[in-house]
Amino acid sequence: MNTIRVDKASLLKTVEENRKLHRKMALETKNNYRQKAMEWFEKTLDDIRGDGPVPRVMPFDLPGDHTEDYDRVLMMLSMSIDNEIELTESEFARYVMDDWTWKATFVEISKAYGYTGPTGPTGSAGPAGV
Repeated sequence: MNTIRVDKASLLKTVEENRKLHRKMALETKNNYRQKAMEWFEKTLDDIRGDGPVPRVMPFDLPGDHTEDYDRVLMMLSMSIDNEIELTESEFARYVMDDWTWKATFVEISKAYGYTGPTGPTGSAGPAGV
């Protein structure tokens, strides 16, 4: 099966739920990153003041936020005049299963900053459902 037709209202609901979970995860990760960065900077300042080593870069990854990817899909769906939407297999994976090309890295970085909540269909929670 290369394509599937789905009910637009159900797809909208699923993408909105996936977006909501992503946004919650992104905000929590960003807050945890900020806390970790502050601790690192304070330690680094202490090291500099005490004649310790001066690192050239922060030793951890900047977290991402892909909310705009969901917003784009939601806008496209809301503007569509069709009641049914045809999705390819890869679109279904992204929009319904929440399996984007960036998802694994996003989840990995979020967990590295202490995120323990659901991560969507590719993590500990299931799809919102179409």
